[in-house]
Amino acid sequence: LNYMAKSKSFFGLRKGSTKSHTYSVLDGQQITKDRVYDVKNPRTEGQMRQRMLMTSVGAAYKFMKAIADHSFEGKSSGMACMREFNSRNLNRFKAAASANGAVAFNEYKDNAINPLPFMLAAGSLPVLPYSLNEESRLEVKFTKEDGDFSTAEGIYAAMGLQRGDLITLCTVVGEGGVAGGIFDYTPARFDIVRLVCDRSGSISNPLEAFTISTNNAEASVNITIDSSSIIILSNEADFGAAIMSRKTDSAWLRSDAIMVVAEDLIAGVKTANQLSTYPIGTELILNNGPMANEGEGGGTSLLTPSLSFDQSSIAANGTSVVQAPKLNGVPSGATVSYSSLNESIATVNASTGAITPIANGTAKIIAKTSATAEYAAGSAQFEVVVSGIEVKAFTISPASYTFRSDDETVTISFTNDNSEEVVISNETGDGVSYSVNQSKKSVTATCNHLANAESGSAIIKVGSKSAKFSWTMVKDTVID
Repeated sequence: LNYMAKSKSFFGLRKGSTKSHTYSVLDGQQITKDRVYDVKNPRTEGQMRQRMLMTSVGAAYKFMKAIADHSFEGKSSGMACMREFNSRNLNRFKAAASANGAVAFNEYKDNAINPLPFMLAAGSLPVLPYSLNEESRLEVKFTKEDGDFSTAEGIYAAMGLQRGDLITLCTVVGEGGVAGGIFDYTPARFDIVRLVCDRSGSISNPLEAFTISTNNAEASVNITIDSSSIIILSNEADFGAAIMSRKTDSAWLRSDAIMVVAEDLIAGVKTANQLSTYPIGTELILNNGPMANEGEGGGTSLLTPSLSFDQSSIAANGTSVVQAPKLNGVPSGATVSYSSLNESIATVNASTGAITPIANGTAKIIAKTSATAEYAAGSAQFEVVVSGIEVKAFTISPASYTFRSDDETVTISFTNDNSEEVVISNETGDGVSYSVNQSKKSVTATCNHLANAESGSAIIKVGSKSAKFSWTMVKDTVID
């Protein structure tokens, strides 16, 4: 119960709290309330959905506060922007929560950000043309026929920017997947890359048109140009957005920015599964709900088991099967099921915990216990680090190429009958950009700016196989 009363005091009107009361002033009157000590679990499914929404949005604001606390045009930094972020995103996802759709809401007691299309900024500036490309990199692409890309001013004009404008790339990097029907995501970084339009004159590289800063050493940006397009690329990310900012005489303006999410990351996610992790009370007794005696404790919820593995990380060398470390704290009568969040690195037997290495890398393994008469369902996790698996080479054609002009391209072909994912990593040199063709059986390499005698290389990886592509540049000599 919550009591409220008007009170008088020899010490004047009071604000604040004591051990058992809180004090406030309303219309010049002293208001005294009992402090609330115990908040019940949700009584209805609607209340449970609201808690899921609030948990998901609140965790996102906390993780992205460095941007979200001042990203809404016309709202003052801090509390006003926090309220705007919460309000807009709660309204955005209400329908999704009601529809039991494929949305990665936070599960119960998960206070880390989950990959959702959050509205990160809002304002009157034009929305930047951004998306997540096939390589899961945030891509901002501007197209302008006959654009002048040789000067900073020409770059700005092609992008619809003014001198002094900012472009801010905001991306979340982490690891996630569906385990036991529940989506689990662990964020690692919130990368921020800012490009300031403050240069002038001719440039030899589009990056020279901006002053660039990042919030950590692992955040990166690359800019490529061709005859009619400028493309800004972030590092690999799970979801993100790009925001334009412009300072006027009295305030900063923003563009709308809704985060885009990698579809393969949330494949198989169902809202109902996350929703089922939230505890829900029974209907009230006077509403014809079942009889219950809550007693002095105020609830009949099951205890949460304290689960832990003997080791937080284990090693697997080669393809030999390894066993999961001992799981401690399993309640009597509970069953244990194992799942891997990265089956391209390692798979796990759901019943025994036997781990089969697939490829070099790190996979998170989750163990979940079923509920019993005394204990609720529980979970614990560890990592398996796989090494020593030979990476098979494969043939590409051509394996090397000489570029002789700007915008020259070459198609690198290879066999990929199973349509495995193709990943390209630039090894040396920055004058060539790469794109995977739709068939996943070739890569296009494009010379962005020709420099005599420059050379470089890239690693093309298809599944567990890789090959090296090398290039050189030679300017043809013109004899009068």
